[in-house]
Amino acid sequence: MQIKNAIFDLDGTLIDSMHLWRNYQVDIIEELSGIKIEKSEREELVLSTYNVILKKVFDNHGVTVDPSVLSVMCEERMKLKYHSADIELKPYAKEYLSHLKKTGCGVALATATPKALCVPFLQKKGLYEYFDCIVTSPDDAHIDKHEGPAVYDMALNNLGGTKDNTAVFEDVLFAIKMCKKHDYYTIAVSDRLQRADITEIKSTADRYIQSYEEMMI
Repeated sequence: MQIKNAIFDLDGTLIDSMHLWRNYQVDIIEELSGIKIEKSEREELVLSTYNVILKKVFDNHGVTVDPSVLSVMCEERMKLKYHSADIELKPYAKEYLSHLKKTGCGVALATATPKALCVPFLQKKGLYEYFDCIVTSPDDAHIDKHEGPAVYDMALNNLGGTKDNTAVFEDVLFAIKMCKKHDYYTIAVSDRLQRADITEIKSTADRYIQSYEEMMI
């Protein structure tokens, strides 16, 4: 496929941040509930998605945590990481974004991370200039990626492209499935939290890459 437009997720796709989100979520659950999560259970939880973590904690410990409170507290802690730009980029991510812009490709960000967090990070890391548009689930689409493809559709509309010439870069299985269900060409990007889903991710996505260097060969 000749890519004329590229839509990127942020966390776990362009930056190595998903493990930070998940560990903060588990930390906050411990603080709010008073339970102690052992190392082996934590290792299993951080491989899960937000809602699955809450369900597993309820099944294992019989405690519930208000999802909205958890979300707000987690964003507050992650805000420090984003605003200080204390998160590593995925290998060759910046180089690939630069390559796309030099070749005239349209580039969009479609993320669940609020603009108040991701924009300062992108600016400090020197990535902001590469994006033609930034669309977020909470600020623009107002619908989660679990629930529909609105954030990708808005990004595609802003780029003025079509699904025939657009690739979506994602890292988590549910998002890859959502993209495929709605006829997007999907490239899965390797992430440290994919262990439980790696086989299905590779079989679902149109392509799987370990590094963006592969996209420039």
